[in-house]
Amino acid sequence: MLGETYELVTEDFRWFSEQVSHHPPISAFIQEGKGYVVSGFMHSKSKFGFGGGKGMLEVSNLGYQDYYYEKYNETISVGRNNVTANNVAFGQFYLDVSGDIDAINHRTHEKAIVKFYPRGWSSQSYIEG
Repeated sequence: MLGETYELVTEDFRWFSEQVSHHPPISAFIQEGKGYVVSGFMHSKSKFGFGGGKGMLEVSNLGYQDYYYEKYNETISVGRNNVTANNVAFGQFYLDVSGDIDAINHRTHEKAIVKFYPRGWSSQSYIEG
């Protein structure tokens, strides 16, 4: 076994996850409930910098999640986007989400793209899809 294993079980809910790689750190998981299953993996890369002199932590999230719905016999795969912690050292701290999330229904082949735009000097963050 490569890493820590976590399991949570109740009458109508099960969660199991394990760190499957240390370098790079990757965790796999599966969640089961009444009529659905969610599974996937998480692999994050982070970097810290002083862009603008206030400090910024950027986390790039790689990986996906598959959502299976028993009632519809459908699996929908969803990607991940990036998260940035801004003004870590000075100023008003805030989190921002950026990048695209792609989702695809494997039975119908329908696809959705949700775009997350980060806050700018004169604009608020917003979502488009």
